[in-house]
Amino acid sequence: MKMVSFGNELYFRSCVRLTIIIISITISSYVSTRDTLPEVEHYAADWEYEDFRISPDGQALAYINRRNGEDNVVVLNLNDMSVKAGFNSPDANVVRLSFLTNDHLIIGVTDYRRTRVGRDKFIFNIKKNKKIKLNWGSHVSANSTSIGWINDLLRGNIPIYGVDENTGKIAIGQFDKYRSMALYLADLETGQSTLLERGTKQTRSWVVGKGNKPLIRVDVDRDNNKRKFFLKKEKWQLLLTTDNIWDSEKSLSEDQEKLYIIDTLDFSSVVSVSLADGSTKVSPFSRKDRDVGDFINNRNNQILGVVYDGLRPETRFIDGKINSAFQRLSNSFPLSSVRYVSGEDSLEKIIVSISGEDSAFGYYLFNTSTLSLTRLKSALPKIKNMAKREMITYESSDGTLIPAILRLPLNTDSLVNMPLIVIPKNFGEISTIEWQRDADFFSAKGYAVFSPNYRSSYGFGLELRDAAVGLHNNLILQDIDDGIELLSKRYSLDMNNIHVFGYGFGGYLALMSAANYPSRYRSVAAVDPYWYDIGEGLEPIRHASQSKADFLLISDKNYRWHNQVKNIRKHLKSKSKDVSLKTFKTKHGNRNMEVREKILQEIDSFLER
Repeated sequence: MKMVSFGNELYFRSCVRLTIIIISITISSYVSTRDTLPEVEHYAADWEYEDFRISPDGQALAYINRRNGEDNVVVLNLNDMSVKAGFNSPDANVVRLSFLTNDHLIIGVTDYRRTRVGRDKFIFNIKKNKKIKLNWGSHVSANSTSIGWINDLLRGNIPIYGVDENTGKIAIGQFDKYRSMALYLADLETGQSTLLERGTKQTRSWVVGKGNKPLIRVDVDRDNNKRKFFLKKEKWQLLLTTDNIWDSEKSLSEDQEKLYIIDTLDFSSVVSVSLADGSTKVSPFSRKDRDVGDFINNRNNQILGVVYDGLRPETRFIDGKINSAFQRLSNSFPLSSVRYVSGEDSLEKIIVSISGEDSAFGYYLFNTSTLSLTRLKSALPKIKNMAKREMITYESSDGTLIPAILRLPLNTDSLVNMPLIVIPKNFGEISTIEWQRDADFFSAKGYAVFSPNYRSSYGFGLELRDAAVGLHNNLILQDIDDGIELLSKRYSLDMNNIHVFGYGFGGYLALMSAANYPSRYRSVAAVDPYWYDIGEGLEPIRHASQSKADFLLISDKNYRWHNQVKNIRKHLKSKSKDVSLKTFKTKHGNRNMEVREKILQEIDSFLER
């Protein structure tokens, strides 16, 4: 086992920042209030500001503001930041907004009292300060079913495929009474819609061309695990068939001659499909060391750039000038992630987020021509200081390269004899340098926090993801422990004060780490632990009773496997282990601010015993 790289050992931040003119920035990092212990409610809080969007002409700014438990949508004139329009949403959470035109927003809302999925979408006319309900007519099952959660599911997950300002119509998808995704045209001023294309029972999504004309239909053949792309000419013709039914992100080239799709068998590859003959090739957007996380598209789903996953997510724009400006901005914050959020049509003015060592999660206005950066709002304004981050890549015992993040204790003058918390991530998540609630809270409490992306992780290319295929989870646990051994040689750790906790699959890994390394951990916490065959019983975690650690189990009473969590406690108790079970109750599995605060408090109190 050896160190491959520490990503931030040498850099000259003061010099790098000279490439960007920073206006009205008040970011602080690792200074000022180092002696102030963090307030748990600040770390458990909902974001106060979210989803900043800039209008196509760059003259208006829209965002979500949460105050006193109520969501507000605010639209400002960008030149003087005066209020242009807006509304309150007292009975539902606003979860998404975006500009359709300079005068229209599409708004997505959810009511977690009823459901976890989106409840509805509607148009907001900025000039008239008016909400416009989308109406699909009697075809649509969402208007004809009396079952609440189905109504919410069908109405709240409406894809927008295109905007045609000449006709004042948007192309949207909606499940019809045949349970297929039909294509509709909706009027921006009235919300009334007309059926444009029915599709088949297998249809799941669409791509539209100029004037919202149907261009591509995507069908899913579940019986044969195939995804089929059909091209509209005089009739629908089969263009391409791919393995795997995952209907991932799609993007059109500006000239509408190519379709870009993410290879769902190898997420590091972007496939370019010719609409002329259906031929495919791996596009220049592909990378071996990173997965493609998403496309950056304009309002009509034409490609602007690509976002890559990794310890520090990266963005690449197609336009060379925009890409150069964005890279200069990103390089100015080497231990934070800079992400594109929204932009005017010309991309001269764009909204970016910065999250990491420099800011919990801040929104900024960036001018790609003048390279000026103006601070807008922080999503979490009460989080003033962020822990120093180390980006690490190390070799596991069998030579597999493991990328990881180490957060160093924030509120301490010394990095000697540091207590360590290990947080194995949940399945499907990626440990990055960005704001992560639990990791940043405990680093602010004075712990070093280690977050490895063990083998089987997404985000880092096919080699790491497939390193666990057909292998036992012991190799994943070895990845985690090899990281601890490495840190113990490079840093001054208190080896008698090491803790581990996780959520879901990460909770299972925490329990199994205690079983495989019985003398390693002082305490182990698991929140709703999950493993692939959890329904088969307790066998995977029976050996956890061999550990010398104390145990804390936290579980949602509505969690599907809550009884199994209670059985874990019963089993550990029967082996004379110090184990406690704390419960909470959610609606539809949504962990709101109160639940998040309770979980953090329980783990914090447990670790400090």
